[in-house]
Amino acid sequence: WGGGKSGKHHLMSHIGGWFYKALAGIQIDENAPGFARVKLQPHIPEDMTNFCGWHDTAYGRVCVSWDAEYLYVDTPVPAQLDWMGSTVTLQPGSYRYNREA
Repeated sequence: WGGGKSGKHHLMSHIGGWFYKALAGIQIDENAPGFARVKLQPHIPEDMTNFCGWHDTAYGRVCVSWDAEYLYVDTPVPAQLDWMGSTVTLQPGSYRYNREA
């Protein structure tokens, strides 16, 4: 290595992105750029009983979390939630869903 930049580092990637994109499932809606509307597809591993992931947007914080009993969603923008085989359209607000339902 001659003092230049390392070729082994990922540019603009980090573990935090995996938390909000994969586990929390917070995705941009291509029809509403800039997180004006979001798609939520949380992935809950069986052995992970607690989690909180969020993404700060120009409209506020989108947050998806869960505990042993509930899935929680807080969104400042309209959202499409794909959860347990169904799709629900959410208006801005806070929601709680039973994980057993």
